[in-house]
Amino acid sequence: MGATAIQSKRTNKTYTKGTPVKTVFGDLSKQLGIPSGNADSQINQLNSKLERSLSVSSNPMAAISRLLWHENMSVSVQNGALQILKKGTALQKEAISLSAVNGLLDSPEIGTKGEIMVRALLMPEFAPGRLVHIDSAMYRGLVVIHKARFSGASFGDTWEVEMECGIK
Repeated sequence: MGATAIQSKRTNKTYTKGTPVKTVFGDLSKQLGIPSGNADSQINQLNSKLERSLSVSSNPMAAISRLLWHENMSVSVQNGALQILKKGTALQKEAISLSAVNGLLDSPEIGTKGEIMVRALLMPEFAPGRLVHIDSAMYRGLVVIHKARFSGASFGDTWEVEMECGIK
């Protein structure tokens, strides 16, 4: 549902200087046709207005991403609904505990840009924005999932997730 809307929807609309950002977001998200998820509660906190006119002639999701980037926020589609987070924050859910005893497959690897790469047994709760507490010899602490790639098939032995995380 979300992938099709992100790939196929197009919009042509112009907003004048001074239009509230939440109004622009509301128009663009309606054109996407994706449920709002946590987006409404996040957007309602914004009081900013466009500093100059904005002309959108593209995919609404791309326009939303650019709009929210200026507000220090990111947008994604999780489980078929929009998810918006302030950069550097996590969803307001309990952290998932991850260690060698409960699903961590390898020691986490710390990348050149400070990202932490984690391999674990597949759990549907692993989604961007989710807080994870890692307990391993290589790294111990809280991280926020930025990207998750799931691998698995009902006819195979592989059931895992590879996650790119940032330090909380």
